[in-house]
Amino acid sequence: MSGETEKNVSGWTTDTLKEYLLGEIISNRELALEQLESVGLQFSLIEKQRLEQKLDTEKAVSAALAAAKEAVKEQTAASEKAINKSELSTTEQLKQLNVTLTTAIAGVVASINDVKERVGKIESIKEGSHSQRVNMQAAVALLIALLGLVVATISLLLR
Repeated sequence: MSGETEKNVSGWTTDTLKEYLLGEIISNRELALEQLESVGLQFSLIEKQRLEQKLDTEKAVSAALAAAKEAVKEQTAASEKAINKSELSTTEQLKQLNVTLTTAIAGVVASINDVKERVGKIESIKEGSHSQRVNMQAAVALLIALLGLVVATISLLLR
């Protein structure tokens, strides 16, 4: 049963054509399965690489965070050290200022005592001289004002 109606016979019968087409289908099916298997393998490799990159990224982020934490810790220690140094320096400056002001006050007190002594001598020499008394009182008032100014300056500096 050839089933051919043409004058020139091609050599194909339905049976041979069926066999040929089944062979092609099977061959194409096997090729498609191989290609699908290859694509699946590529997906597996890509997924493996993605997971490795994810793990590497997580490690890098963790390391960076740890380094940042350590840097903050070191910066805090350095800041505390600088603060302590500054406080110590300020304390030393206040001590020096105290010595300077104490010396200045002692000088003013000595001047006041000297003026008192002079006033006493002048009063004993010139008891009746009203104008000299006024001048001396003005000098004493001036020294007292000066002392008040020194005390006010000291209190402002010690704040």
